[in-house]
Amino acid sequence: MLKAVTWRLDQTLLDDVYKIAAENHQSITSCISDALKLYRDSCYIENKAVAINTSYLNATKSMVELLEHKLNNRSNQLISSLAIQQFILAKIIAESLDISPDAVELYRKQAVEFLRENNRVFSLKEGLD
Repeated sequence: MLKAVTWRLDQTLLDDVYKIAAENHQSITSCISDALKLYRDSCYIENKAVAINTSYLNATKSMVELLEHKLNNRSNQLISSLAIQQFILAKIIAESLDISPDAVELYRKQAVEFLRENNRVFSLKEGLD
């Protein structure tokens, strides 16, 4: 059942609604009706829903993906910084102990092989055993 209703709207909002209706090739009544349905559904989801609407789910997924991307970038920067610092320390120690570059490379290969065999994070305690 349709009912005629009179509302007062801001002219800017009304102009935008007319533009949207024209772009979607629909009447102004249909456009406003769709907007009110969307608002009604949004209020229902916010207050009473037990299931998540796909638009909210997609928005949440996109936010999570963006946060993962930012976290990956920051962790990559941190890992790079730590690798540079570790390289500097290794060079200082090797040069102060007169260890040859070949021996340093051998130690690196042994560490990598240890990690591959044990399939886990290397701990200093295990390296000293």
